[in-house]
Amino acid sequence: AGVLLIVLPVVAGLRSPQAPLPPKSAPVAASRMPRVLSLRGGRGGTGPRPLRVLLPSLAALILASSPTGAAAAAAAKEISCVAAAAGFFNNIRTPAALVAGAALGNIWVNVGENKRLQTSYSLLMIAAVVLEFSTVFYATATDVRLMSGGYSSPMATSTVAFLTREMELPFVAVRLHFLTGIVTFLSGLAVRALATLPGNTGKAAALLLVGGIWSMFCMINISFLAFLGLWGRYLSLWFASSAFSIPGAMTMVSILGSLYFLLTSESKTDVEKKKA
Repeated sequence: AGVLLIVLPVVAGLRSPQAPLPPKSAPVAASRMPRVLSLRGGRGGTGPRPLRVLLPSLAALILASSPTGAAAAAAAKEISCVAAAAGFFNNIRTPAALVAGAALGNIWVNVGENKRLQTSYSLLMIAAVVLEFSTVFYATATDVRLMSGGYSSPMATSTVAFLTREMELPFVAVRLHFLTGIVTFLSGLAVRALATLPGNTGKAAALLLVGGIWSMFCMINISFLAFLGLWGRYLSLWFASSAFSIPGAMTMVSILGSLYFLLTSESKTDVEKKKA
């Protein structure tokens, strides 16, 4: 590479002999002669124009192909991602709070005489409230961490790369809780439509809501980490960081206890049958 950079400018400085002019008696033939690029240049013969264009491109190619040039090019692409990361967490808090408020006002709504549908509806709304409020909390806590400088370097090739490197658990948790909260909220609305609207109207409304949920899954699955991938990554990160702490243990006890009482619960009709 060094030899080329030394030799090529020397060659560019050489001047070739002047080409003979065409005879005056044949202007048409002279005008139709193909222009051949030489070291003197193009149309006017004012200098080594082709090599002046070629040399910088060749030098850039040689530098980019070398290890130090490639490293410099990669480093030049890094940008400060703190502001964009803070914007992500700030922007997700508002819709999460709106969904949480809507679900909170519908938890105890009576959707009919069917106890199974009533239980499913209330549980889905409770899950939506918990997931969306946790999204607001996680986003706020991570935003405070960003403001306090809780990261090794603000530079990265993208905001996703920065968040994955510095604070992957909050990044994955916020996305997962927000998306799952919307899914559970729409699922609760589907159950309510099925329980309250008459006949085929309720079924049609429920299917529309379910179709909207599946279309969201389609969009999630083509983004950064699919839905199931988000859950798998979240659980692995959470167990690695919090499973053996007191808050983590209390979280697992509460969730397992809720599942136990849900699976062993009996409806009022079943209790009356046993007494009879």
